[in-house]
Amino acid sequence: MTEDGGGKAGDCGYEWGQREHLEEILSTENEITADWARRTAETQLGIKSVEELRKCFDAIKKAVSENKMSTTVYFYASRPCIEELYKRGFQATANSDQREGSWTTISW
Repeated sequence: MTEDGGGKAGDCGYEWGQREHLEEILSTENEITADWARRTAETQLGIKSVEELRKCFDAIKKAVSENKMSTTVYFYASRPCIEELYKRGFQATANSDQREGSWTTISW
């Protein structure tokens, strides 16, 4: 192994270029903190919830146009999505079954 981390393939488990790649990864990891992880997860959850709500509202509109009092969307709705539906007066239940898959029932 040479001083710059290079060496023959197999030296200390590093292939050519892996050390530089590892150093690049470690330098960007300084930006990764618990606060960053929390903010990023909450942002992603918010985006996912908005997409889920849009699908739920589309299903509700379709069901209403068919004179129905409930509808089903075929995904497991996140907690924020279900909470928003409750705030708007809907009843919502997310279900998951190994054979049947995931679905959420919404009624009004």
